[in-house]
Amino acid sequence: MPHSLKLSRRSAVLAGAFAPVAWRGITFAQDDTRTITDLFGEVTIPKNPERIAALDEVAGLTLLSLGLRPTIVFQTWGSIETGNLLRANDVEVIDVISATYLPEPEQVAKYEPDMIVSTATAIWEGLTEDFKDIAPVVHMPSELPWREVVAKYGEFFGYEEQTGHMISRLDEKIAGVRAQQPEPPLSLTIIMGSPQGGTAFVTDSTNALNSVLEEAGFTRPEADLLDPETASFGGWVPISGEMLPDHDADIVVLTGQNYSSDETIVTSMPLYPTLKAVESGQTPIVAPDFWGAGSAFTVFWMVSDLENFVVGDFSALSSEDAPQVWNEFVEFIG
Repeated sequence: MPHSLKLSRRSAVLAGAFAPVAWRGITFAQDDTRTITDLFGEVTIPKNPERIAALDEVAGLTLLSLGLRPTIVFQTWGSIETGNLLRANDVEVIDVISATYLPEPEQVAKYEPDMIVSTATAIWEGLTEDFKDIAPVVHMPSELPWREVVAKYGEFFGYEEQTGHMISRLDEKIAGVRAQQPEPPLSLTIIMGSPQGGTAFVTDSTNALNSVLEEAGFTRPEADLLDPETASFGGWVPISGEMLPDHDADIVVLTGQNYSSDETIVTSMPLYPTLKAVESGQTPIVAPDFWGAGSAFTVFWMVSDLENFVVGDFSALSSEDAPQVWNEFVEFIG
């Protein structure tokens, strides 16, 4: 039994005046827990978890941005730069190669967590059942407007004041971009080339990135904002090379190279040179590890790029900038 759970059980015995809450044979005092509704339903979690396991590096970085240092983060999504940033902040990270984007339950259990956190989409339901025998599992949504994702972390972990402050500060940064928009506003699309199959993807209507762009005053090609199709995953919809002109915009943002992205997949498509953004040189290549998921830090990163784009500077932050941008983020929300 995890050390922290032993303490919670002992507290339940000592605090006999409180109605107990049972979970997997372990009894908590009711004042030691909170019941939340995550992506898949109600979960009873400790109010003050001592050992948090993050099943993916996105969840780990988001927790860290709140000041919640995970005991262990499993780098299951292959986001190498996110993992490196966590390690630079003294978080233990284990690189896991897995077809399911999840570690083995035995790997997690040996760290004796009292709470497990996973970034999830709707198709994730049922994949983490085996982990529930280890500790309560919180499934954090990713396919929501960015402020809802950030607010959920505050709601679930009792950090409403902190996330409220983060949202307020990010609102100010986004408003600064919107104030710089010309008339009519600039249009922008985001295209990711996938090395798996050589397919291009664009953000669909559920992607958290869209809410940032909308609030910053950018318009989108109509084809970008269609409801997701059956092949959509994580806020992205595949498109063929022939469909590229439907997603043309003043600015065409390409996601750079990482485990799931390669901009050359897009730039090698026959119709790519015909896009107006290509002809005008407005095709910035952004760091794919930090453009996504709707966490406070990734929103800060994305808006930092947009501040340049809106005034005609199409250079973008690279993964090498991550430590500096993290320090700026911490100071910004301080």
